[in-house]
Amino acid sequence: MAFFDMWKNVIMEPKKAYAQMKKPDLSQAAIHLVVAGVISGVIAAIVAVIGGGAQMGAIGAVLGGAFGFLVIVTVPIMLLIGWVIGSVILLIFAKLLGGKGDFGRHSYMIAMYIAPLAVISTIVGIIPIAGGLLSALVSLYGLYLLTLAMMYAHGFDMVKAALVWIIPAAIVALILMLTGAAFLGGFVGSLY
Repeated sequence: MAFFDMWKNVIMEPKKAYAQMKKPDLSQAAIHLVVAGVISGVIAAIVAVIGGGAQMGAIGAVLGGAFGFLVIVTVPIMLLIGWVIGSVILLIFAKLLGGKGDFGRHSYMIAMYIAPLAVISTIVGIIPIAGGLLSALVSLYGLYLLTLAMMYAHGFDMVKAALVWIIPAAIVALILMLTGAAFLGGFVGSLY
């Protein structure tokens, strides 16, 4: 029960939860992410089977089931891969900003908010019409939790902690804008 209590505490009382995280355990963090991935995958699989069956009858249910199994397997793997890559990128920026935390504490705190939000995002994402808006709100709350994680992992104030994710996000946005502008310029140029 303590497992899911951790999720509840990070979501409901994040400052208190992060302040109490003393010994990072990356294997436990990975287990949290795998469990969250399996739960999310099962939910998505159920939706796929029900949706496939409603759309195409028995064949749709079988295809939905095959897709569902694939989702149950791939979601935990993708969560783990995203966690490791994201942790490394964010650690680089945290260190550039003078962060004091190590990879273990930093990554553990990130995993402790990703796990419950992955499940919550999956659940709200299946709600017709309002699901997209609710998912966006969950993502915004996730950025707040990430900021708190960076504060507690690296001894930052709120602004510096937010810069840890704002700077790489701005770099990615700039690259996408430049790539889009180059593509659009090439496309328009080819018309003339």
